[in-house]
Amino acid sequence: MDNSFIKTSIRKIKEASDNNKLVLFVGAGVSANSGVPIWKQVIKKMAEDLGIKEIEDSIETYLKIPQYYFNERGEKEYFDKLHEIFLSKQYTPNPIHKELFKLNPIHIVTTNYDNLLESAANEGGLFYHIVREDRDLPYNNVNKTIIKMHGDFVNRNIVLKEDDYLSYSKNFMLIENYLKSLIATNTVLFVGYSASDPNFKLIFQWVKDILKSHFQPAYLIEISKPPSRMEYNYYKNRGINILYYAEIEGIIKKHNIFTDERGNKLFDIINYIVNFNEYNDLDDVNYIYNKIKCFEGLNFIMPDEIIKKLELKSVHYDYGDNMLDLSDEDNPLARIFSKERNDEKEKNENDEKEKNENLEKLIDLFKKANIKGIRLNDQTLEEWEISDTLFIDEKLDKLYSFNYLNEPLTNIYDNQKYFPLDYYRMLENAYLLYKSEEYLEAYNLYKQISFHSFQRREYLIYFISEFNRKHVGELLKYSFRYRINGEILNEIEKIDLESIYIKMPHQEKISLEFLKDIPNFQFIYKNKMSLDKEIETIKKSKALFENGGFSINNSIIKSINLTRNLWSFINLNYLCIEHYREVQSLYKSFIEGVLVSYSTNNKSTDKFFSSIQPTKVTSLDKFTIHLMIEHIKDDELEKLFKSCNLSEVEVETEAKNYLLDSFVNVINAILGGKNRNRNQSYLYNILMIFSKINIDFNDYKQIISDLLSLFKENLLYLNELKYINRFIVSTAKKKIVEKEMLTQMLIEYLKLCVKDNKFIEFDRVGFYNNLINIIKNEFDYTFEHDLIAEIIYNIDMKVKNGDKKINYLLFERILIPIYSLLPDEQKETIQSLIKSFVKSLKNNEKLSDTEIDIYFLALIHHIIRSDKSINKIIIETIVNEINNTSTAMSFPDPIERKLTILTDLYRKKHIYEEEFSNYIDLFKGRCEYFDLFFVGDGEEINFNDLEILGYLDQEEIDNIMKNNEVKNKIYELFEKELLQNHPNPIFKEIFDKYYVRKY
Repeated sequence: MDNSFIKTSIRKIKEASDNNKLVLFVGAGVSANSGVPIWKQVIKKMAEDLGIKEIEDSIETYLKIPQYYFNERGEKEYFDKLHEIFLSKQYTPNPIHKELFKLNPIHIVTTNYDNLLESAANEGGLFYHIVREDRDLPYNNVNKTIIKMHGDFVNRNIVLKEDDYLSYSKNFMLIENYLKSLIATNTVLFVGYSASDPNFKLIFQWVKDILKSHFQPAYLIEISKPPSRMEYNYYKNRGINILYYAEIEGIIKKHNIFTDERGNKLFDIINYIVNFNEYNDLDDVNYIYNKIKCFEGLNFIMPDEIIKKLELKSVHYDYGDNMLDLSDEDNPLARIFSKERNDEKEKNENDEKEKNENLEKLIDLFKKANIKGIRLNDQTLEEWEISDTLFIDEKLDKLYSFNYLNEPLTNIYDNQKYFPLDYYRMLENAYLLYKSEEYLEAYNLYKQISFHSFQRREYLIYFISEFNRKHVGELLKYSFRYRINGEILNEIEKIDLESIYIKMPHQEKISLEFLKDIPNFQFIYKNKMSLDKEIETIKKSKALFENGGFSINNSIIKSINLTRNLWSFINLNYLCIEHYREVQSLYKSFIEGVLVSYSTNNKSTDKFFSSIQPTKVTSLDKFTIHLMIEHIKDDELEKLFKSCNLSEVEVETEAKNYLLDSFVNVINAILGGKNRNRNQSYLYNILMIFSKINIDFNDYKQIISDLLSLFKENLLYLNELKYINRFIVSTAKKKIVEKEMLTQMLIEYLKLCVKDNKFIEFDRVGFYNNLINIIKNEFDYTFEHDLIAEIIYNIDMKVKNGDKKINYLLFERILIPIYSLLPDEQKETIQSLIKSFVKSLKNNEKLSDTEIDIYFLALIHHIIRSDKSINKIIIETIVNEINNTSTAMSFPDPIERKLTILTDLYRKKHIYEEEFSNYIDLFKGRCEYFDLFFVGDGEEINFNDLEILGYLDQEEIDNIMKNNEVKNKIYELFEKELLQNHPNPIFKEIFDKYYVRKY
């Protein structure tokens, strides 16, 4: 027999061990090394008592002598003798017992009467159910067992004499049947027997008689005899392969544990099997490939999992440039990719062909892990290109650019497409259903995938499918859209991912060990911790550069690669977890890091370090834009931009095109009535980004055109106006305007207001006013439209007819703001209407908020002149409200609002200080804006909003800075702002001009 057969046999034993299919038969040769007598010694002692001097070494003799003893001396003396032989000494497990358990046997069958196996199991903390008689058999197959097939002293059911063997089927009927099933379905290894051992021959014959040829190949470890071809073939033909110690003596590690050489040999060969590594004899390429080929079923692999599986020292993944770094030349990876390998010549061409094929597969696996090459001690051994679209097919491209938002459900969910079964296509489509929030359809498809993949033992597919079914099921449970029945709820509750993993075959569990970290989100937490560390470094670097220092690191590159890898792992492997806050939080941290890096100064403020350039983001890429759109709330994104003082950002050309395409897809989805809340969220973020980037005139026209479609379909709410407003204001500042399109937007807005006056209330962000101002400032234009004429006519008729039900909201929010754009005839009518309205107020004791607003706006827009009698009523209204106010606060504070209007009227010279000088002390402390102008020297001022300064002209600021209390308070606020490391650009000019005067 050659070594290849020995190793093949041991490999099969190891496979059985890994798959919980190994059954050990343990004989006296194991316990003998603890001092327990073997069968021959027991027979010899009984024979001496009977006066038998010559003992024939045969099964018949070994059975008859104990029978003679029992017949001659009776049962009591028979068992007394056995007690004397076996129990007169205290025996303990030896190293062979302990080594046997390292083989992970599912069952151990022993012909020994001692309890050394049980003791060894207990010492090792291993749970094995002990079977000494039929009633000890477990009711299920879950338990690992130690079966004492020849009984033991506890139950006095020792099988030793001839009658015991003849009555075995009657006395151990259940055990016999149980052993039949074990031997028929598992791999059996005989340990502690010899081929010439009478006990082994008896067991062997018993097995053959019971099962004939219906049992799995078995193996016998033979340590006592030299190899015999005749003996080997004899037993092989009967289903038992003998592993002779002498044939592998030269390749195993030898130990000197026992005084008996046979014990050492038995331990050596078991230890060799325990530590046998099938990769040891492979060349480097096949060794590495076999280590990580378990990942071939994944579309993307986390680099850390590759490293973990390789089990090589001094190997790590550089997130900076995606290289695998080696620091030890004595490494199979170093040998594979070193230049010297090209000079080697293999003798066997077939082996070389297989090696090259596996090398290509190996590199493909590295590419799947975003590993771009191998580097040894900073020297690149080999590098390869990885295409950005290598793993993103048409379906995932739809996902990335939001094309799927407009795809009919029937195009995704069509069962007939999946036969013959294409699991990856099914997983992909189920994932698109999840992303489309079609949770019930996704759940049903995952259920189908799980059923078929389980039937075909596709363990990776099955686990991913069940993982997704569990998490999509949780979404179903708490969805208002679906009312799922109790049957589905029960199904969801019964999905136990840990149990699914545990029940996998042992070898599959080893191969797919990385799956354990998916259900408990450990891979998310681990990456979040790594990312947070890099983000913190980015923030510190920004602070250093802005305070005159410098920092050299590539944390931003590491952050980008780390987040890209995680995104790829989740999306390319179709894991339904991106809705969880843990993932969203990670993406948010990444976006924050990118914006902090982008906002970092290009060089240190210190001249000494000014030549040192930081490693930073200079423009936003497509990946970052995608995460901004999909994975962060608009208010959070707004806060991040604000915290970094980013009113404008540069984006890569590809990113801008992606943004435009995504915008079109989201608009179409909104128009199609699909998932309004989600798609509106995408729209808000897109418009926010549009307001911060440079776009050309053609892009601007297309964006406005698409936005007009939302106006026409009445699909606008508060936040849409908020972000459309920002967009048109930002483009107007850059002189990107188009009269016809903006005018059309104005008309569509007015249509909505006339159709439903409540729509006016949505515009709390000044969209209408800004739209009018842009048109007025950019174009010499008079706005004439039937809508305005109709509004004016209706109000005019109501006034003339004495109708009290006039919609003053149209006055305040529509007519007054657009007054300057209207033709003279309409201006005169509006002016007349407002004068009439103001005249009607003169007899009032107090004014409502709407009445004050209309008067105020009419003055600001120069429609009427200031009227002291109305001013007086406004002042009296404020005084009365202050005197009658309760201690309870309301928001917004109506008194503060009226004082703000009063302050604006004062600044614009529509009201003078002498008109309210008697009430200044009463008014102070209720409005920061008012206090800024009227607090006296030496008086304490409550002022915290520096942004107010941005609305004042230079003369006004000069005047208020003459007040020492005001000046010192402003200095204090400036200093607080400096500590934040990102002063607000709104008052930067004011800061530069006034704060420096302090010094």
